[in-house]
Amino acid sequence: MLWSMISIKPYIIYAGELFTGATYEYFEDDSIRTEIYFVNGLMDGTSKSWYASGNLKDEYHLKKGGGHGTSRDWDEDGTLRREQVIEFGIVLQRKEWNGRGELIEHFIREETDPQYKILLLRREKWKNN
Repeated sequence: MLWSMISIKPYIIYAGELFTGATYEYFEDDSIRTEIYFVNGLMDGTSKSWYASGNLKDEYHLKKGGGHGTSRDWDEDGTLRREQVIEFGIVLQRKEWNGRGELIEHFIREETDPQYKILLLRREKWKNN
């Protein structure tokens, strides 16, 4: 899994400027291992990683350096293992399945959870961005 609850802000600087573009990591055979997009130095966009077999391992959506959108993790055989809905780095919902495809966790963040209050602050801060 690439990102779970992303709330850190790793800025990337290239040639003295905040980096905008894609970064890649490769396996020894030159096949792609990870793909991460950045806007103004922050992770932003869809990020993916693959198994050495070429099968998709995970797909995460990021905004301003934090998880934002639906993210998924798969086993190497393509079995979905986890799906999360994340908003501004706060996990709102998460489902996890075992290797047999049986749901083993279904988490829903309640509005009374302290993390939900943080989400409301982030929504207000970034509502127009």
